[in-house]
Amino acid sequence: MKIKKIRFLKSKNYDVVIIDKLHSNLFDILLKKKKTTTIPIRNTIPVILSINFFFKLFFFILRYKLNFKKIRKNYLSFIFKFIKTKKVFTFYENTSRIEILKKAYPNINFYTFINGTRVPNYTFKHDNLVSWGKIYYEMDKYNLSIKSNNYLDLGSLRLLNYKIKKNKKIIKKIDLIYISSFQISKIENKNIDFIYKFIRRNEKILMNNLSFVKNNKNINFKILMKNKINDKDFYEELSYLNKYFSKKQIIIKKNDMDSYKYIESSKITISLASALGLEALSLNTKVILGFPIFNNNHKIKNWPSIKYYCQYLKPEISLKSLNEKYLLHKINVLKKMNRKDYIRLTANCRKFYSESPTLKKFMKNIYAN
Repeated sequence: MKIKKIRFLKSKNYDVVIIDKLHSNLFDILLKKKKTTTIPIRNTIPVILSINFFFKLFFFILRYKLNFKKIRKNYLSFIFKFIKTKKVFTFYENTSRIEILKKAYPNINFYTFINGTRVPNYTFKHDNLVSWGKIYYEMDKYNLSIKSNNYLDLGSLRLLNYKIKKNKKIIKKIDLIYISSFQISKIENKNIDFIYKFIRRNEKILMNNLSFVKNNKNINFKILMKNKINDKDFYEELSYLNKYFSKKQIIIKKNDMDSYKYIESSKITISLASALGLEALSLNTKVILGFPIFNNNHKIKNWPSIKYYCQYLKPEISLKSLNEKYLLHKINVLKKMNRKDYIRLTANCRKFYSESPTLKKFMKNIYAN
């Protein structure tokens, strides 16, 4: 791990402490008139401006006999000896450190906000898991090693930020939008690397067939890039998509909020295995989700959560094949369905995968104690 800088923190009382700067700006709508601080953990060492801190740090390091892995694993717990709070917010889900912190500080309420679909071989337990829907409790309820202390099915916080900041009605300009599932291979994790490659192979088939549908049925079709214009993988994804689509068909976004705006400007949204596709269930669009393509596939052995992402999907919004005629049939079914019928059809899907978030519901649940 490369350490780029040191971040100095003040030892004092805070209403809320945020762990990790990633997406921390999304918490702003929950933090009005609150005393807060953010503890950065990526490529940064947080330290307390105090002689007492450095004195105790010396003995903390000796305690773990200069073992870097043990020091890193327990360093956050050491930091919290100098910071007083009753609530902690974080998007840092795929880690055991939150469970370690809760054991060390049982009187603090830790709120872990999910940020996407669950990774393979998930082994993490949390205090309060702020999820998008009931499916996360369904995944965990029989596995005590990962079952969190509490589940708050409040919807996506990022989506809530968009809904609060949206200031005008979005006009439907696009017939069909596809959400890119582009991902750079994660060589350090063989299971995730294999799944990404498997998704990529299926996505190539889907994109070829979507191009066929578009060219033969005069559909105003767009593809929404996964990476933002300033992301490090932006140009690699753009090069990948240019093999299948023209520049006019590819949507380039400046920020995460743009994703929701473009999805709501489309009559129908297709997602193969994207978390954004699940969020789209609570947006003003009709959604077709491709998770069933990967369910019960003998090649995917270490992604048990995939079956849960299929369990409550209605057939009308599920992809089980990538065949051109099948795709066109799915598109036409939703195209003919009126908005009220679609809302009724997908009511249970939203309940499990993407509750429509409201600020009132978030504030009531998080600040109840």
